[in-house]
Amino acid sequence: MHDSGEIIDGIPLRDRFSAEKEAGLYVDFDASEKAFIVPSMQVSPQEAIGRLMSMGSLGLTATSLFDVIISKESDFRAEVISRHMRPLWSDFHLQQDMDAAFRAQAALSEAHARFIAELEMKFQENREMIREIYGSPREASDEG
Repeated sequence: MHDSGEIIDGIPLRDRFSAEKEAGLYVDFDASEKAFIVPSMQVSPQEAIGRLMSMGSLGLTATSLFDVIISKESDFRAEVISRHMRPLWSDFHLQQDMDAAFRAQAALSEAHARFIAELEMKFQENREMIREIYGSPREASDEG
């Protein structure tokens, strides 16, 4: 939640995601001053926390995906991810679009359906763990 009480929902705080990445991960050099610019002068605490939370979420998703792939049928599951689902993760997609993409994959075969069901179960466990640690955005806004 932002200092103003506004819930930050994943939409970039800057005009594009690449600008957030550049501001958050690179140190700028001011040629006219011949000095490096301190990141805290360009990146707000909210942006820094957002980037940290995003990296944590990506790490949790990646390790969960890996766990489900290697649990069984690993050759098949690795191919599904490599061939069919990679486009979903290569480009920006809204979270609400993922359910339809998963449903399309699950409809391809029983093996696809098992894989997607296990992924969804693992991702649900992750959501519950995150809510347990941080609470839900709605709970946080109700408290404020």
